[in-house]
Amino acid sequence: MKLNIGENIRQNRRRLDMTQEQLADRLGVTFQSVSRWECGATYPDMELLPAIARIFGITTDALLDCPNEQTERAFGILSDRYHTACRKNNSEELIEILTELRRDFDLYKSYSFFYIFHHSHVYHVYRLEGVVKELAALNRLVQEKHADKWTCYNAIITMSVMVEDGELEDFLKEYASESDLSRDALLMRRYSSRGENEKLNPLRQVKLWCMMDDLCSDVTLFRNPAKAPDLAYSKWINGITLRYLHDFCNVTPDSKHPISGDGKPDIFAETRLIMGLRNAAYHAATGECEEAFAALEDTVSLLEAIMALPAKCELTCTSPALEGFTLEGEMHWLKDSTDENSEELLFSLTENHTNSGWSSWIKPRLCFNILTAPHGWEWLDPIREDARYAVLVERVRALIQTRPAESNA
Repeated sequence: MKLNIGENIRQNRRRLDMTQEQLADRLGVTFQSVSRWECGATYPDMELLPAIARIFGITTDALLDCPNEQTERAFGILSDRYHTACRKNNSEELIEILTELRRDFDLYKSYSFFYIFHHSHVYHVYRLEGVVKELAALNRLVQEKHADKWTCYNAIITMSVMVEDGELEDFLKEYASESDLSRDALLMRRYSSRGENEKLNPLRQVKLWCMMDDLCSDVTLFRNPAKAPDLAYSKWINGITLRYLHDFCNVTPDSKHPISGDGKPDIFAETRLIMGLRNAAYHAATGECEEAFAALEDTVSLLEAIMALPAKCELTCTSPALEGFTLEGEMHWLKDSTDENSEELLFSLTENHTNSGWSSWIKPRLCFNILTAPHGWEWLDPIREDARYAVLVERVRALIQTRPAESNA
């Protein structure tokens, strides 16, 4: 039976407006330990349970609250059905599942609805008749009754894309904020005004890292959506943002490391992988085949280095502005995106300096799918028949590890 202690710790900590670091200090453990408890990777030692309960003002029994196995299993089945229906654009099935989730919301509200509203599952189904209406109704329940602020936030973002045009203004009036009044924004204002630089710096670094990551990874910031992607323009954007990243990280790339800068994984690892694949595509499409292969070789080598990291580690950055800043890296087995009966080994990066809960996943299969995609990455076509390309594809394929989903190994 699965203990719900991690979720209980997270909800009670946030109820008391306490950071992971503050809870860790009171318990005499590291904030990484608290993070691992909350994500369910480990449990606290038994002797710590009474102390945790006292801090939260609850009983040890309440802290250990074990979910009803039947309810947990039912929610998992509904979630799996939902993801399958999204992939198949099955509107009738989606409406039936969403209706059941609303009807039994009080039964399921302690479970995470994050992936129900996750953009990769639902953004493409917003034109299906009746689906948006049911999602909107479920969103209202989430905002009213769900204790997880991150789930509520993610639901609002998703619904801003899904909501019907005629209801958009009412939606914005209800949910949009006129200014950034997030927890981190308010704390930054507080610490800056009070000169509490030791408390300000972690928040400042997180914001700086997010801004640089967004600048480099989101090419839509630069592209005119009214026009088809232009090769020369896309190549220019990729090149200039890559130079920004190298300059920011204070590294000088050479011919062997045009993407990674120095061949070592850092906190921008996920962004570098996508930029590397784009860089190779733009070079290939403009006849610069050797430059394309140099970018691909460095990108694949970087992915290999990432997947060879220890099961738990910390990634850093050579930027002077992010000195001391780290992301927690960890290998995870998650459901295979291509086979519901299998799990796939992925590498996650999590930010634990603040209370943001940000995380991302590095997936060898994503890189493999891009390299072998028949459509969408045609700019790579000029080098696909080269023997070196097949070798690189096989190196990426070798990084995809799976196991049966029912295995607990």
